[in-house]
Amino acid sequence: MKKFSYAIVLTIISMSLFFSCSEKPEFKGKFSFYPNKPKPGDEITIRYVADSTKIADKETIDLAAYFYNNDLIEAVSVDLNKKDDGWYGNINPPENTYGILIKFVNDEISDNNNSKGYLINLYGKDGKMLPGSKAGYAAAGMTWGKNSLELKLEGAEALQLFKDDLKDNPGLKAEFISPY
Repeated sequence: MKKFSYAIVLTIISMSLFFSCSEKPEFKGKFSFYPNKPKPGDEITIRYVADSTKIADKETIDLAAYFYNNDLIEAVSVDLNKKDDGWYGNINPPENTYGILIKFVNDEISDNNNSKGYLINLYGKDGKMLPGSKAGYAAAGMTWGKNSLELKLEGAEALQLFKDDLKDNPGLKAEFISPY
């Protein structure tokens, strides 16, 4: 009987450890998202804390998401929902997306992370950042993102992003030759 009781207790402890280790959304800071390593096609939950920003006292805040690969694929606007600890919304990047740039907007006022945009890099099934995510961000900073997001990437910063991505993924050179 004691062996049977120990087996039950051991099973219960094992199961509780298994379920307590499952991934739960952990939001912290001014901008966070879940899952931590999103893939194209995943639903991504975004949390934004507007405290100490230009739009902190606004009644409504929208999220403008810019999905990119080597160019802008699509831009979407999402109404955010206010909860006690921040503003929440969900986005779904298309399958051909390398990364996402976000700004938060209320009418004519916006928060674009000091002209850097709020960046979400996307990942493959292997858990590695998608090839083109860094180069796509650099391309945005040098082309379409200047107007859409008011991005201000320094030339040296963009060049380094291109170099890093193209060094690790030389097959991307033809895709990014124009902005590079």
